[in-house]
Amino acid sequence: MNIVIIANGYPTCREPQYGCFEKDQAIALQKEGHKVSILYVDGRFRKYYRRIGITHLQENNIDIYGLYLFPTAFSLKMSCKLHYWLRTRMLDSVFSYMLKKQEKPDIIYAHFLYNIAYAVYLKEKYNIPLVGMEHWSGVNQSKLSSDIIYRGQIAYQGANRIIAVSNSLKEQIYNHFKRDATVIHNMVNEEFFQMPIRKYTNRDKLIYISIGSLFYIKGHDILIKALSEVAQYTLDWELRIVGGGSEEKNLQNLIKQLGLENNIKIIGRRNKQEIISLLYDSDIFILPSRSENFSVAVLEALSAGLPVVATTCGGIRECINEKNGVLVSVEDVSGLAKSILDISKNIELYDKQFIADECKRRFSPSVISKEITDVFREVINEC
Repeated sequence: MNIVIIANGYPTCREPQYGCFEKDQAIALQKEGHKVSILYVDGRFRKYYRRIGITHLQENNIDIYGLYLFPTAFSLKMSCKLHYWLRTRMLDSVFSYMLKKQEKPDIIYAHFLYNIAYAVYLKEKYNIPLVGMEHWSGVNQSKLSSDIIYRGQIAYQGANRIIAVSNSLKEQIYNHFKRDATVIHNMVNEEFFQMPIRKYTNRDKLIYISIGSLFYIKGHDILIKALSEVAQYTLDWELRIVGGGSEEKNLQNLIKQLGLENNIKIIGRRNKQEIISLLYDSDIFILPSRSENFSVAVLEALSAGLPVVATTCGGIRECINEKNGVLVSVEDVSGLAKSILDISKNIELYDKQFIADECKRRFSPSVISKEITDVFREVINEC
């Protein structure tokens, strides 16, 4: 099968998380024997230089085509229709460039509501079936902005099939757009299963880890406040926060204000191999988010055998149970503190190898890519 993925972007040394989800799926599908290409339009505002025009590279036998001309966010502020027209034409220019170098794909596979909407233009122009995968937290809200509604109507009515990464997201898609979706969960990159599971040892202190962009929605401020309550007990611990973002200064100030400089370290963005090493050197993973769809970071922690303390947002309920972690209400500082204490005192009750094995059985690339491929075949046969 010849598959073209419409992505947000492609990872770089500067931005290792940029389009990493799409890259991981591309590699998994390629390993299943499919021909896979990735297309993206970079319309972000960034202060560093990017080559203007179309770029083409090949990695892991996957062709990656990208386009950067200028930041396109301004057009969205002017008009939803203008923005849609601009982005579809930019995407089409990359797509037509790709067609000069390879055969027409059997299916278009677009990620996120906005890219699905832009890909509808390609579907109709080139008569290629379109499957969209939704994992954008912007959709999992009770109220949506007018521009999201505009692009969502195009995306969800125009795609042949919609995949949602959680049941909660599936419900929101139906509530907002009356479109049913097939649920296929996120996958964990195969590299996360390569290291042997570290057994519990009596260390001087417990190592907590939390991974996620430093934005308000990720709730790191809630976690810091909860750990201020944990610090009142005779428990030695350290928290490593992995990520970068606009809230970093506020979080550093909060850490200093609560006198937790010796316990909490914000260590910035890390590449995949560094994250794997950090997870395997940790004891407990904590997700304090205010909103999630289906956290890949939680799955990566489970792949390392870590028990998880997470807030009950989005699809977290679909991967955390009494054998691998504890769920806490969103924004419940004291509840989060209590759960961290409870799991810390009873950490040896959690079977790390069982946690890792269950994660692999449910969320490994071979499992998820086969589920996605089945959807592709169904859609192609229907067309």
